Amino acid sequence: MEDWKSDSIKNYELNRESSPISIKEIPEKNVEQKPDWNKITHKNLRAETVIDNHLWDTAKWQGFGFVVYSTIPFAIFLGFENGEAGKKIFEGWMNEYGRVDKDEIISLTIVKGINKENPNWYKILISKKVDKEKMKDGNLVSISSRFHKMEPKENTNLTNLMAGYQHYKKYVLIPAEIGQDMKVKPYPDFGILKTELKIINAWTIGIHDFERVVITEDDNPIIPNDVPNAPIFEVLNEKFNIKS
Repeated sequence: MEDWKSDSIKNYELNRESSPISIKEIPEKNVEQKPDWNKITHKNLRAETVIDNHLWDTAKWQGFGFVVYSTIPFAIFLGFENGEAGKKIFEGWMNEYGRVDKDEIISLTIVKGINKENPNWYKILISKKVDKEKMKDGNLVSISSRFHKMEPKENTNLTNLMAGYQHYKKYVLIPAEIGQDMKVKPYPDFGILKTELKIINAWTIGIHDFERVVITEDDNPIIPNDVPNAPIFEVLNEKFNIKS
């Protein structure tokens, strides 16, 4: 990560007495594209994941945000209650994919606009990057993922995070520990350099999109007035029998 280094960039310490993020844990979801079961055999059934379920259950994902350092101008963190287990998650990723995720195997998606009454709420989805080509010709791909719901009262942190990504076009994904006092302790030494960050609005998620896994029955997606047939309607109807 030598190209991140710059003497002109300051190190901003985390001095908050309380966390700027709201926390709500969402359980693991296993997602499968709807198959034609008559065509499924052992040869075309495969499971792919970047999630070690035992480690994630132990780590207990608690938060999400960003931080900057003199050597890392822009880092996005996943905050865990158990920081040691969080570091082991990233150690596993580094052993598997390296310190630079050049093939963008680890997919990070921010889904905005999940609730009309709370427009600043959003969800973060972690999964293995979906290769839609593998789902053709009767193939079934099962992907284990994790997502997390953020419930901030203001949109400042997410707006600044998106601005940082738009500026640098890359980021270092790092683990962090969130203590009982809600202070965040990042671990930049376990960082993985990435360039892809997917940011979408909930209403754009369609029936065939992998991101549909984050949509739960208590969501009330924000839908533009000029979009009468938003793709999310079909998702809500199929998953929860909620019609537009």
